[in-house]
Amino acid sequence: MSSLEVFGTNAAKFWPLCTRLERLEISVQHRIAIPLPPGEYPNLKHLGVYGSKPNMVPFFMGFLRQCPHLTSIAWRTVVRHEEGFISGLSELLEANALPNLECLMTGTRGIDNDLFARLIQNLPLVINTLFIRFSRDALDMDLAKLFQPHFSNLRVLEVLADANIKSSFAQLVMSSCPLLEKLTAPNVDALVVTEGGPW
Repeated sequence: MSSLEVFGTNAAKFWPLCTRLERLEISVQHRIAIPLPPGEYPNLKHLGVYGSKPNMVPFFMGFLRQCPHLTSIAWRTVVRHEEGFISGLSELLEANALPNLECLMTGTRGIDNDLFARLIQNLPLVINTLFIRFSRDALDMDLAKLFQPHFSNLRVLEVLADANIKSSFAQLVMSSCPLLEKLTAPNVDALVVTEGGPW
């Protein structure tokens, strides 16, 4: 099954079928009007959520609690839902509810530094792929250093910003991540990055 549209009462019949799925991507086009499905989804490894409906954050926070073996989450929604998602995800991570999470794709636009720090500090050490979009004048090095516990496993880091990423952050990543295969950080001064580096 690669694509399925579910509407109205049929949605309640759909969720029990998901217990065998390993990958689920959902585009929320309508307000979620169904109760949280019961039970766990032990086989689900990847969850992608796309949409902009007002009650989708609490619904999927509850759903994540039922997916203990997730290794990958992609949350692509409008900016106004990012704070609720990051806050809820941080709470789940603090409770060690997603110990196998290896890949996270999300935006952090509009959230404050404390919430951003809470997210990064609670990511499991097995994380190896991060795709993060945020709006700041620059990535503060105090925040950047929060990534350091993850450097030994990090393979892919994509930091998409609406403004500059400090070149010193790129230097820190490139010199400290032995398994790094891909770094995307726009607006970095290439000359600064290459000066004196081991790469």
